[in-house]
Amino acid sequence: MLKLLEIEFDVIVLSEIWNYNIEFYSNILDCYDFYYDLLVHTKGGGVGIFVRSEFKHCLLPQCNLVNSTV
Repeated sequence: MLKLLEIEFDVIVLSEIWNYNIEFYSNILDCYDFYYDLLVHTKGGGVGIFVRSEFKHCLLPQCNLVNSTV
């Protein structure tokens, strides 16, 4: 679908990526680096982000949100 739009996004964010889709997401888009964070005690949820590989970027672990059971 992204190819049909003929738009090259710099960043693509996905929610509800589920833990069994990670390998699929990791290999689906060339020219993007894929980062993700999954919920600890469930298969569902999680968030993923694709960042165009040509950009200089890095993870900032100090900005991660802590999972809560409340």
